[in-house]
Amino acid sequence: MSVLTVRLLDDSHQRLKALALSRGTTLNQMINKMATLMLAEYDIETRFHLRIDRGPGRCCHCCSAS
Repeated sequence: MSVLTVRLLDDSHQRLKALALSRGTTLNQMINKMATLMLAEYDIETRFHLRIDRGPGRCCHCCSAS
């Protein structure tokens, strides 16, 4: 596991802490989940663009053989 230091405005920090508390979690757990969701979104977007670049009807290596 790594440590990441993030600089936030005091107001943003307090609001994020309040949001985490309202969701019954810690700020650290909430930020970790946010990062996980953002990475999953990035992976989906990357796969989507790869499929677009392959063209219609060519979703993978097995489809491009025809």
